[in-house]
Amino acid sequence: MALGIIAVATLLLLSYLQQKEQLKIQREQHILGLYSTYKNNIDTCTQLAKQAGKDDLFIKDNCIKEINSSLIGKAIVEWGRSELLVK
Repeated sequence: MALGIIAVATLLLLSYLQQKEQLKIQREQHILGLYSTYKNNIDTCTQLAKQAGKDDLFIKDNCIKEINSSLIGKAIVEWGRSELLVK
């Protein structure tokens, strides 16, 4: 009987650990999706600004700063990955 309880407890622990790992993977996939959209927005804005002859200060103030303060930039920070933002 004690072996049965240990076996059940072990299975429950393994299931919990597997679910925890799956949630971690899903979280990272979500952050990757956010970052992909964020980076595309930064790159597109920067490219258009350069095509329009704008300087680096304009790009910093009107692309980077604006996108960093957008919902997607804030979400990346809230998910604990502020190091991904362009400075």
